[in-house]
Amino acid sequence: MPVFVQNLQRSVSVNLYRLHHVADLFLACLRLQRFDVGVAFEETDVVRCLNGKYRGSNTATDVLSFPQKEILICHSLCHLIGYDHNNTHNWQLMVKRERSLLSCYNNAFGTALEPLTQCDED
Repeated sequence: MPVFVQNLQRSVSVNLYRLHHVADLFLACLRLQRFDVGVAFEETDVVRCLNGKYRGSNTATDVLSFPQKEILICHSLCHLIGYDHNNTHNWQLMVKRERSLLSCYNNAFGTALEPLTQCDED
């Protein structure tokens, strides 16, 4: 049961190590042995944008949940082939590659997946 925890914001201190273990504990308590979890902490404006895009509500919220196996694989593969998001330019290049990969996936499976780390404004 892989757990992926990422802090993409700077407003609040986050102990990623502890949160990773908390997620592991909850999954074990729920007896979910074949369940992947990805947790990303984002800035309020990004959460508001994603909430508007995916739920039609232009407000911030505390939690947004997405099925992300395909998106996580896409994101991971981009890292493995050398893409990174350590600055705005590299992030834009990586999102462009993710869009390209997800477009292939969407065409093959009739879905409409997009990278989760982008907004309409980019």
